[in-house]
Amino acid sequence: MILTRVVMMFLLMGVVITAQGCGEKGSNGSDNGTASSSDSDTDTDTDTDADNDTDADTDSDSDSDSDTDTDTDTDTDSDTDSDTDSDSDSDTDSDSDSDTDTDTDTDTDSDSDTDTDADTDTDSDTDTDSDTDADTDADTDTDTDSDSDTDADADADTDTDTDTDTDTDTDGTWFSCDDQSIVYDAVVAKAGDTWTVTTANGQQNWSGTDMMTAMSEGFKVLDQNRTVKQSMLVKGDGVMAANQRLSIPSYIILNVCGTIDVQGSPGSDMSPFYARGKTDIDIPNARVTGTPAYGMFFRETGNIHLGHIEMDLSLDSWEGVRIDNNPQWPNFPPLVKNLTIDYIKVTSSGSHGVETYGVDGITINEFVGDHTGGCGLIFNHSVNAEVNSVTCDECAYLEQGYAAFRVANDNGKIGDDWPANNIHVKSVYARGGGRGIFSVSGSGGLTIDNVDISGTNNDAILLQNAYNTTIAAESGMVNGGNRVYLSNDSTNTENGTYQTSFNVTLQNLTLSGGTIVTENYCDYNGQGDRGNRAYNITGGSVSMCYSD
Repeated sequence: MILTRVVMMFLLMGVVITAQGCGEKGSNGSDNGTASSSDSDTDTDTDTDADNDTDADTDSDSDSDSDTDTDTDTDTDSDTDSDTDSDSDSDTDSDSDSDTDTDTDTDTDSDSDTDTDADTDTDSDTDTDSDTDADTDADTDTDTDSDSDTDADADADTDTDTDTDTDTDTDGTWFSCDDQSIVYDAVVAKAGDTWTVTTANGQQNWSGTDMMTAMSEGFKVLDQNRTVKQSMLVKGDGVMAANQRLSIPSYIILNVCGTIDVQGSPGSDMSPFYARGKTDIDIPNARVTGTPAYGMFFRETGNIHLGHIEMDLSLDSWEGVRIDNNPQWPNFPPLVKNLTIDYIKVTSSGSHGVETYGVDGITINEFVGDHTGGCGLIFNHSVNAEVNSVTCDECAYLEQGYAAFRVANDNGKIGDDWPANNIHVKSVYARGGGRGIFSVSGSGGLTIDNVDISGTNNDAILLQNAYNTTIAAESGMVNGGNRVYLSNDSTNTENGTYQTSFNVTLQNLTLSGGTIVTENYCDYNGQGDRGNRAYNITGGSVSMCYSD
């Protein structure tokens, strides 16, 4: 099945332009030390949009670590963009690990426009760690605030104050499917095999057997020139073809209380939830199964709010959700603004769970990934993000150069700086899969408060050309024998594309199962101390270039 998918994706590839996009894989660095490792990751994203405009994305990263480490990761990405990152780091480490990541993302758009996005990412990671361990830990955090004050006076006076605070999710409460009091501007409902479209006053406007046509007809009931949101309820389960897409208009609350099952072979840029050049789209509830190219795909579209979203896909699918600004490396169009996700779970996607590229202003309460082929959650060239929790079970289990949580392609960069805490994640929990955390290709401004990583098949944490980054600001546990590794991409460092890593702090980590913390590129080209430090690390060896 996987081999078939890879062949199909290569057949679907259109114009490939060297680029540095969402599919790069990472690599190790090289310094004048005593170790040598070679990392070779190859990411290829090919996106061909048949729209009447032509876009081309080109990203290029080159990492190659000559470590005596050998890890091999192969990643395959299905994207509208083709990014090529080639990361090569050279290090004289006597670890024995060799990493080769190959990502192939293929998107072909059949639009009334013509867009050709070719992003190819090729990352080469060769890390040599002879440590391998696996562990299974589970974290459960429960927050219940309950204040109860009771004052009793001796003169038969009794004052009782009881304050109860309970933290609850918004999941299922915002436009709940069970809320009968909501009056929708349009209702698309299924009875038997028939879909009907009804207005708010009960007038039936359309009926038929096709779900996608029914939803399109439902959009027509709404005011066509509106500048404020109107609402539409979709009630019932239905089927859509993988080579079709449903185009969503601006200013809408689209509440889908049912399951959309996508059947057939994915088509480029096809999705049951698609918007391009739109704004103000709310989807309180939705569930997608089957084989979509994208469960949801929003391009050049801002002010998106996703409520409770579930994607239970097949490996023949591509991504769960992608939001981008039609990236064209290195001359990017303006970032799209404002993405909010209350809760999303992506299971068995062929590639990434949720990916952003070129988004300013991201708020995610809870991401859950279960056996995603690529990353669980990935941010590319995005800024101003706040994430409460990332929970992954076997994320990047097919494309193991990827990670449960990954930032790439100048992520967190504003102007010429990477402001600290610009990308803030409260917790990352990862079990199995590829990497746990991965920062690559000139990304920074990242702070992760709590880390719990075990049993990954690649580096537990790899930070490459990372800036103003703090891992485990509060606490962390890493188990399983793989490295926490601070490195640089040799080719792009030496040619000046990326600066060497600086102001990276690794702290409050408890290591077990043979896990180590290590840094390379010490005193690279006489740069000396670049402010990278490890503090309060217990349970394993620590080898940093400088210490206080």
